[in-house]
Amino acid sequence: MKIIFHSDDLGITAGATRHILSAWVAGALDGFSVIANGEAIDAVRRELEKHLERPARIAVHFNLTEQSPSAPARDVSMLLGPDGMFRHSFGSLFAKWLLSSQSDWSALLRQVEIECRAQISAIRAVSGGRGVQAIDGHNHVHMIPGIFSSVASAARHAFPASRFTWQTLSGIYCGHSGGSIWQNMHFCAGCPRAQFQRQPPMG
Repeated sequence: MKIIFHSDDLGITAGATRHILSAWVAGALDGFSVIANGEAIDAVRRELEKHLERPARIAVHFNLTEQSPSAPARDVSMLLGPDGMFRHSFGSLFAKWLLSSQSDWSALLRQVEIECRAQISAIRAVSGGRGVQAIDGHNHVHMIPGIFSSVASAARHAFPASRFTWQTLSGIYCGHSGGSIWQNMHFCAGCPRAQFQRQPPMG
């Protein structure tokens, strides 16, 4: 069994980014999940280009809850507030799944896929030519029913793996008591545990 030492949130702040990259340069980390619209993404680019001799397993840390989008704002307007920043939390996106009309939810998911593709492209651009090997979600946002399918659709031809988290929530059961694991994207996209059934709004 191969053990991979991996950090989330590279690029989110200058301090976190400095410490994560220091650990990687020192050999303590094999890779990291990069947040495309973090405040320190330019520092990520500089350091990865500075250390081209060092391998890194790079993942997209897909973000829908902080900062501004990677896609043009006009293409993802349902995800944004009046200030042009992401407006949602994990909880509010989950509530959207439960309470939105089917047409509104479908429209939002189309914008999620657009933003996911833009974040994948942005992280490839700062990878120092290493490319991207996997995807996961900031605050596990990629595991919200429906959003998972949009992320899988955006990513399945880009790289092979996704972080797959399972746990029980009120009204949702994925078959396990909780945890997370990296899985092949083709498995995740078609896994029965990932095929949540969305119930229509009550009332």
